Amino acid sequence: MAEREALIVAMRSTVGSLAGVLEADSALAEAGLGLAELADRLAYPEEPWLVAVCGPTGAGKSHLVNYLAGGAVSPSGYRRPSTVAPVVVGPVGRLDRLRGPDFLPGYRPVEAPDGVVFDEAPGGDRLYLAPAAAPPWDWPAEMALIDTPDFDSVRAENEAQARDMARRADAIILVTHQAKYADQSTWDFLTAETRSDRPLLIILNRVTATAAVTDFQDRLRAAGVTAPVLVWPEEVAVGQVALNVARLELTAWLSDLGRRGRELVAASGRRAVGRLGRVVREELLPPLRRREESLTAGQAGVRRVIREWLERPQDRVALNLPGETREALLKNLGEMVSRSDLWAKPRRWLALPWAAVESGIKRLLGKDEAPVGAETKLADSLAEAGREALVTAVRSQARALAEAAGRSSPQPGLDYSTDEIREFYDQMSTRMDVWLKEEMERLLAGLPLGQKAAFYFVQVMHLGLVAGLVVHTGGLPGTETLVGGALGPVISKLTGALISRENLAAFEERAAARHQWELAAVFQNQGRRYQDRLEEELAGLAVGRPLESELAALEDEAGRVWP
Repeated sequence: MAEREALIVAMRSTVGSLAGVLEADSALAEAGLGLAELADRLAYPEEPWLVAVCGPTGAGKSHLVNYLAGGAVSPSGYRRPSTVAPVVVGPVGRLDRLRGPDFLPGYRPVEAPDGVVFDEAPGGDRLYLAPAAAPPWDWPAEMALIDTPDFDSVRAENEAQARDMARRADAIILVTHQAKYADQSTWDFLTAETRSDRPLLIILNRVTATAAVTDFQDRLRAAGVTAPVLVWPEEVAVGQVALNVARLELTAWLSDLGRRGRELVAASGRRAVGRLGRVVREELLPPLRRREESLTAGQAGVRRVIREWLERPQDRVALNLPGETREALLKNLGEMVSRSDLWAKPRRWLALPWAAVESGIKRLLGKDEAPVGAETKLADSLAEAGREALVTAVRSQARALAEAAGRSSPQPGLDYSTDEIREFYDQMSTRMDVWLKEEMERLLAGLPLGQKAAFYFVQVMHLGLVAGLVVHTGGLPGTETLVGGALGPVISKLTGALISRENLAAFEERAAARHQWELAAVFQNQGRRYQDRLEEELAGLAVGRPLESELAALEDEAGRVWP
């Protein structure tokens, strides 16, 4: 017994774990119901056997159960629906066996020794136990009846409980009546029941017209339903003798079931195992394997995309990064040489009075702030172009990754946002600036003294021109700027001459490699997000791997219990 319980618990855990990782909700729910049904059967492998009385509201189910029990154990009357929770009826000794938690798990047994009274709709987990004190017929000792809620009223929970009780029963009595036999709900129930291969008895109740009986029987034949049909006339329209004859047909059918009660339980157990096996093998294992195969293929595809984007990442971004870096090198190298200029401070002191005059004129003209230079505007434009080029490239990679991973579109949480990409670009630019300064310091440290002296000669010429113009123009504002503009190209060319072509080519190669490394890091990090997600999903699916072996163990155990 303990081994059976352990098998059920293990398989329930496996099915429950798959609920969050496998898109097969209906199959998982069906497997859960199958396990509950099988747990009932394994807890009581030989008895009791259950007969569920099912039907639409007002069909007379409770009236039938009360007759068989020999008293009013389940409420009946004009109220619709009358039965709003399952009522289990049986001999007192039999009900003692049904009070344990293993009987119909998921329900809370409630004693009803004087019959059930529904003052209001109870909670959805109640199961009423009512003893059949004095049945007017020879009640089979191992049998229990279940008066089920209707399957067609406005209370949706009634239908769910009716179908659940019917699923767990060993035999079914379907009660309908003249005004309800053609309702869709009745035929939906019949269609499902005829596939279950259980004993089924149909009672057409409250009949006043023989034409209705003929029509109903014709419909049953057309649908391939071969279950026996008992016709019960309207009580007011027939004599008591006819009614008793009809009831005798019912008790005879139940007594015949009683002679093969254990056979019914064994058949139900085998059916439960068969249904569970079908659900697992046909509806759970195939999508589980397909999903694993899809994720494994997605991993290979993501690795391929990452490899392709890491081969030449610089080709994915539409910018002339090495050329820009070369210009930045020359510009910054000139600034570094200028910082070592011996005449820089004397020049500034000489021009300081005239700079003050220039500043006063600008304020008088309302031009306190210096205009943004063309170089600054160009740098800002290049930076913005770089950001957007990186955004375009990273998004393009995201589409390729999503397609390789089997996603219909890029996934939130996996793809970098536009703001994140722009931030990456700014961080990359900052790191490149730091690296560039280190490169320039290294290059400058290796320059021969003669090359540095040539540059200082130009700086002396620059100082002389500034001094002469200041004296001759009387300190005209903008003098130094004018001279700087005139000598700028000369100084820039001389600065460029300080670096050999070999050194410059080597620098450009290192700069290109540095850019490539930076871009590759962005592409690889985004790809790693996809890899991690796929790995996480595969790990989630791994919880379903014991499913097949657990099912086989349950089938082996069921084969020993019900050979």
